[in-house]
Amino acid sequence: MQIYYRGQKAIISNIFLSYAFEERDRAYLLARALKAEGFTVILDRKVTPGDTWRNAIGKALDAATVIVVLWSVHSVRSEWVIAEADIGRNQEKLVPVLIDHVKPPFGFRMIQAADLSEWDGSPTNPNFGLLLDALNHLTNKLPPAFVVTADLPGETVRLDPTLHYKHLYHKHQR
Repeated sequence: MQIYYRGQKAIISNIFLSYAFEERDRAYLLARALKAEGFTVILDRKVTPGDTWRNAIGKALDAATVIVVLWSVHSVRSEWVIAEADIGRNQEKLVPVLIDHVKPPFGFRMIQAADLSEWDGSPTNPNFGLLLDALNHLTNKLPPAFVVTADLPGETVRLDPTLHYKHLYHKHQR
């Protein structure tokens, strides 16, 4: 099934979340919040016996629609996080997020970052809202209220592009 919204094909978003191990709890908090908004988040890296970390992470990065990098006091010094951010930048799918008051590594400072350094996990936080807006735009993702299922393979569903996004979203949330 293909779903169209505002004249464009909507895709199921797949977010790769890059973070330093020391920030795992904050990464999990963000992942839960993004999943609650309807995103698919790759967070834990699982490597099958015989595979390499480089290969497994490389596949996950390539499959991701967006690479969200959490910049923290630990991640700005992590070669793995910097390499993952570099791939995101080169593939034009990097969304940097500050979870500490830090400067991103050289080469990433010119990319606007979402500031979640004071975020407590609240879905109503304005900075979290800005991040969601960016992710929705970059992924062309439908809001959770628009999940459409079909019984017939290959069926196409078109949503009315003349209807306002916020109006529909709030209307269906009630």
